[in-house]
Amino acid sequence: MTKARRKIDAALKAKIALEALGKQATMNDLAQRYQVHPNQIYAWKKQLRDFAARAFDAGIARDADAAVAREIEKLHAKIGQLRLKMIFSPRVRQISASNCRAKLDRDHPDLSVRRQCAMLGVARSSVCRKPAPANDNDLALMRRIDARHTERPFLGSRRIAKMLGQAGLLINRSAYGG
Repeated sequence: MTKARRKIDAALKAKIALEALGKQATMNDLAQRYQVHPNQIYAWKKQLRDFAARAFDAGIARDADAAVAREIEKLHAKIGQLRLKMIFSPRVRQISASNCRAKLDRDHPDLSVRRQCAMLGVARSSVCRKPAPANDNDLALMRRIDARHTERPFLGSRRIAKMLGQAGLLINRSAYGG
């Protein structure tokens, strides 16, 4: 059975640390009297020395209040982002990728392109890179593949590639992608 940890309140810690600073008793005497380890008393004594000046400096309290206010502001911003994401994400799933890319605003004052892409569920590389335009030969080949597939939709990519090869067009089946 384990022994429950003893909780020592701040007032007692301060009292022990002040006694240790006063040097009326040795560390081992204090440790035995208060039933704490001497290393803990050394730590409290060091902490008291390091932070004693804060008790008399009003500027430190203001800085601490400002830090708390900044932290609260960050948390509010995060809550806003999560709320926006929660509201926005079910609607995004119903929109096609091209429409999602069209909704991006590169000049938005608050949301970066990275954040917008994450919220829309679009890869950032598909937004930043413009697709290369298809040349006329590729378009003609795509039309022929589409015609063959429309005539015989049960044929696979290997068979369509072989049929186009017999017609004089040498392509591999990755060009068909079907």
